[in-house]
Amino acid sequence: MKDWRDEVLEHFGEPIPALTIVTDPDEVLCDEIIMQGLNEKGIELAEYHEPISFRYLFENVYRDALTKASLCLVVRTKLSTFDQIPYDLLANSVQLRLSVSALFPGLSPSILSTLDKTDYERLDEVHDQFQGSGSDSEAIEFLLKYLYGVYIETVNSKNTLLKVLLSLHYANRSIPGMIADYMCSKWSRLTALKDLPLKDLITASGVFYNYLQNEWNDFIRGLLLKGQFIKETASEEVVLDSPSPFVEGDIRSMVDNLFTEGKLRPVKIGAQSLPKWVAFGIESDTFGQASIRLLEQIYHTSEKLDAKLTYKDWLELVLLYGEILQKGLLLSNERENDLPLALKQLQLQVDRLFHAWVLGTFQHLSNLPYLPLPVMVHHIPHFMASKLNGKRMALIVLDGMSVVQWAQIRETLTSLFDFEQNAVYSWIPTVTSIARQSIFAGEMPIYFSQSIGTTAKEEAHWQRFWANRGLGKMYVDYLRIAEYPGSYAKFQRLMPKNKVRAIVVDLIDQLAHSALQGQRGLYEEIKLWLDSGFLQDMLSSLMKEGYQIYITSDHGNRECTGTGKLSEGVLAYTKGERARVYHSQVLRDQAASRYGGTTWNSSGLPQNMHALLALEAGAFVTKDEQLISHGSMSAEEVIVPFIKVLPKDRKEH
Repeated sequence: MKDWRDEVLEHFGEPIPALTIVTDPDEVLCDEIIMQGLNEKGIELAEYHEPISFRYLFENVYRDALTKASLCLVVRTKLSTFDQIPYDLLANSVQLRLSVSALFPGLSPSILSTLDKTDYERLDEVHDQFQGSGSDSEAIEFLLKYLYGVYIETVNSKNTLLKVLLSLHYANRSIPGMIADYMCSKWSRLTALKDLPLKDLITASGVFYNYLQNEWNDFIRGLLLKGQFIKETASEEVVLDSPSPFVEGDIRSMVDNLFTEGKLRPVKIGAQSLPKWVAFGIESDTFGQASIRLLEQIYHTSEKLDAKLTYKDWLELVLLYGEILQKGLLLSNERENDLPLALKQLQLQVDRLFHAWVLGTFQHLSNLPYLPLPVMVHHIPHFMASKLNGKRMALIVLDGMSVVQWAQIRETLTSLFDFEQNAVYSWIPTVTSIARQSIFAGEMPIYFSQSIGTTAKEEAHWQRFWANRGLGKMYVDYLRIAEYPGSYAKFQRLMPKNKVRAIVVDLIDQLAHSALQGQRGLYEEIKLWLDSGFLQDMLSSLMKEGYQIYITSDHGNRECTGTGKLSEGVLAYTKGERARVYHSQVLRDQAASRYGGTTWNSSGLPQNMHALLALEAGAFVTKDEQLISHGSMSAEEVIVPFIKVLPKDRKEH
């Protein structure tokens, strides 16, 4: 049966023009499956944002191929007209207009344009049932009921609100701002909901789960104060009298999954007699060993792994995967044979599926929009600029931090701060000079090819990015911290309270490269650093100064084993442990046939960069040598945290 994607792809049927210019203000083409469909037709997709950068990309990558008729190119622009497209492109192209209102006629175009493309499939099924006039309010009412399954009138208390929102957030449903505003206008009239930050709870899953976490903490404290007895029937009677949302059947039935998937975190308490159904939400020997809990998480995560995972699925799953690996560092030992084996099997499963997914899909990610959340590291400054609105903003880049180290850092800081957890993709090969420059330039690596081998231009990139958005150098800070031990206070004195601040902290990358005892040793080194209070002081100081704080990383890392040292002299100009980069594709391919590995090219990299990446847990070093490194395409290296830091225990939230 033909769906909306088929309708879009029909515009690109045979014979396929060499060059097609598409006006796409609703970003219809920015869909993972559609981009794969274009790729299967032999079509490359490029973005037109502004003339100078596009001209550079076009002349360096596409001009010769189009002249030789060896390429079919689609140039997509968010512009609604072709007026700003260079004449030479228009004169030699086919023009096409796409819009979501053409796909779903009758519904309000302004409302349709805000929807997440993951909702189009369901909208395709229910669209024929719409009988309204096309007004915004009628469209919103229709979408709430038929698309999101939300009936405004059924929400009459905090518990019914949380039940509705949990169903949305747990299913990763994204509610657009205009629809959220409508929901707020209705629900804010209710006395029981008037003190809640409804817009944030509806639109931000991180805020919602932080709120639900506080509710869970209060619920457990309440049970302890009531002195529950071990007798299950007596326990149930007391629990059911509680006003907590966790006594609601729909929420209570999901409690295990909320903790298994890391959406909520267990409360640490001593041995107590509590109902058995709360076991997954507390850390206590009363309900078994922590290793049993971790095994449950491993098996649950393994069941979710398949070849149909989308880029959004991987971002969410790998954050949980990092927590699992971090817990495994603490719990694995020789006496517990099941856990180390289960962890190895999960890592092998993730490696193989993610490797296949990257080869088929990664090249499309740079074409995805940076709103509502950034997808790749170079989207981060664009996302921050969209949220600036007169606020102060700080970006902390913890160089080399993987999802595993973030899980450790979060565990330490969770008593002081709340977090909105998201993740982004780094560039491949995952090396500092490529990925970190990309963050500060806000550009694909092809645009800073002259400095691709150094990090010395980061401050200039950062200031240039903000200057192009109206902020001069006097309002933009960049600081790189590489001195340890020390306090943040002495660095703080060096920096004025400017509007935008970037802070690079090198420590994790330094510790990873010098780790002699693998991830377990790295964990202990980071623990010592966290115990010093440096990061806590930095976040507290920035928060007091009124900064909206984001934490990210340029790339991750993983523990690996040498497969044999490559002896190539000067043939490779970047000789990393997990990635080697060549000026010549011929030399790279010869090395691949001789030594093994994955060959890697990407349209976002400079034309003379041809990478050879180590497979799975291998490294191009002496055979059997153990080390922690980065550069290749494992999930721990490619997907890095993107975290918003929030004040702790905001009762109004």
